[in-house]
Amino acid sequence: METEKNRAVARRYIDEFWSKGKLELADELVNPAFTRIDPSTPWVSGDRDGVMQLMLALRSAFPDLHFEIQELVTSEDKVVVRWTTTGTHQGQLLGIAPTGKSTTVMGISFYRLVGNQLVDECTVWDTMGMMQQLGVIPTLA
Repeated sequence: METEKNRAVARRYIDEFWSKGKLELADELVNPAFTRIDPSTPWVSGDRDGVMQLMLALRSAFPDLHFEIQELVTSEDKVVVRWTTTGTHQGQLLGIAPTGKSTTVMGISFYRLVGNQLVDECTVWDTMGMMQQLGVIPTLA
């Protein structure tokens, strides 16, 4: 069943590529024609190279980065994942010196798959909440 295969690809992308930092999985899981939309990361190109660059940058800033899948919904060629990520800010992030602070951030990603590979991704996550947890912007009252 295609939905089960798509579910497995999305789970591996989150659990192995992002949480374990297995960059080599990009060739297997991410189509060369991949496009990615993420309003929180305009500094990264929206292609496969960009998602690899983003993963490396985030794992450099948060070496213990870990994603937890909260919910995973599939249809014929689409998968939606609601996730939470945790990590400790131990490296440079967009010019922000390491704070040593831990963060917990929620997000949601929509994927379209073709032939057991991710072709499109649209991700939205709580960037402001992360920056507040790091102490680089004030918490709103």
